[in-house]
Amino acid sequence: MGLTTIRYFRDKLAMRARAKEAGILVPEFVHILNYDAIRDFMARVPSPWLLKPRSQASGIGMKKIHKPDDLWPWLNQLGDQQSFYLLEQFVPHRLSRGQHVSEREVLFAEPHAYGAPPLDVSHQGGVFTTRTLPRDAAETRKLLEVNRDVIDGSAICAASPC
Repeated sequence: MGLTTIRYFRDKLAMRARAKEAGILVPEFVHILNYDAIRDFMARVPSPWLLKPRSQASGIGMKKIHKPDDLWPWLNQLGDQQSFYLLEQFVPHRLSRGQHVSEREVLFAEPHAYGAPPLDVSHQGGVFTTRTLPRDAAETRKLLEVNRDVIDGSAICAASPC
């Protein structure tokens, strides 16, 4: 795997842009770079939004933003580090999957459902819970199908050469 390919796994902005090009549904997002583009995003996309570091793991460093006036102090605090962030539409989700992949082949995948979105638990408190989804449920089969398409590259490769 080359550096260009690795970038799609390590950089949340690159990952979202590539997925969107491939027709994979992703929350609306904007790079923290051009303030006019950011203002347009906030006017067009309903809040709340997530201010996310582009390269941190999981939910580390994320801030939930509820109104435009809440964003600007965070950006001022980031200073020259702003371009290492993106602003994304907050879409509460309850699904996750654990998986093992080798050579673009899914060796094992097990979908789970959260009791509450992890970001809500980490920011508002509560108990983090998860459960394994029924293996024969339609929701499980669809999630695994989309996962396979993304991993094997068929959806992504349709948008641009792999």
